[in-house]
Amino acid sequence: MNITNEWMDIINTYMDQFVFYITIGAAVLLVINIFQIIALAKLKKFYRKFVKGRENVDVASLFSEIDDEMEAFKKKNMDQDAIMSSLDKKIDTSVDKVIVHKYDAFDNMTGETSSVILLLDRSNTGALINVIHGREGSYTYTKKINKGKSEVSLSTEEKKALEKIGR
Repeated sequence: MNITNEWMDIINTYMDQFVFYITIGAAVLLVINIFQIIALAKLKKFYRKFVKGRENVDVASLFSEIDDEMEAFKKKNMDQDAIMSSLDKKIDTSVDKVIVHKYDAFDNMTGETSSVILLLDRSNTGALINVIHGREGSYTYTKKINKGKSEVSLSTEEKKALEKIGR
């Protein structure tokens, strides 16, 4: 009986402290519970957005489906990169500049009926077409242009047309 009375005395002496600590512990657990409810609500919202209205969704199969879609996307992206690289190479050698220089080939003719046409790529490589129009007929001459220069001599009008590249 002595032991029971001793415990009862200890409990009665510290009862206020026990109640205080139990109340603090319950308050802490309540706050933790509120934070868990908020986190769970956010997780449910994310999950609903993630499954996008699908019925009876298995998350593992959904992740597998998304992984498959990502792999297909990566492959399609690599294919598009290869196509873009091919197009870049084609663009480098395609006609990028068209220059038309009109002039009077003969002193007795007016109206600038003759012309020099330049068809060049990005590196100023391509063709020069000189069309000389006269009363007796028209003559067409072509010359190869490599990086803005010709291997054969150019007429004054052809040189004027090439000078227009830099403008």
